[in-house]
Amino acid sequence: MWLTKHEKDVLKLLIEDAKLSDTSIANKMNISSQAVGKIRKKLEDEVIKGYTIDVDLEKLDINLFSLSKVEIAPTNERTLEMIKEKILDEKTVISFMKSSGGLNEYFISGGFRDMTTFQDFFQKKEKERKISEIIKVTETNFFPTNSIYKNSQKDLIIGAIDKLGTKTDKTHWNNNTYLK
Repeated sequence: MWLTKHEKDVLKLLIEDAKLSDTSIANKMNISSQAVGKIRKKLEDEVIKGYTIDVDLEKLDINLFSLSKVEIAPTNERTLEMIKEKILDEKTVISFMKSSGGLNEYFISGGFRDMTTFQDFFQKKEKERKISEIIKVTETNFFPTNSIYKNSQKDLIIGAIDKLGTKTDKTHWNNNTYLK
């Protein structure tokens, strides 16, 4: 993907603070707020999937994170989709990822109040007959909220933006070859 310098700058400013107004961004970049509005609209159409906030998880009584490796027994595609939907519908699940390690290995990360609510999550799954026959937790690592020192994609995203090609408003031709 190619972005203009202004598109990159607007995107990086929004990553740092999604509440910034077009006027604030325009003042920081020394361009018009109308130009920022057009850039933001284009970015929202092509790159930005939504806006979010950063909250103090401990104040919301989320004190424990888990990363569990699970195996899902070979099954038909319909049952596998039902299992995935049930996991994705759980409010405590943060991410559900297919592992590159094994054909039927997945990882589930979640946030919980404490060990009891973590255990309740998997025990509840075990009570659902179809799921307990298909899904097996093979390993779990726990992370207390206060032991997480960095939990942000900001630096990753800004680094990726900086590495993207920068398109210019002018088209350059050299020996009948288009250069960007």
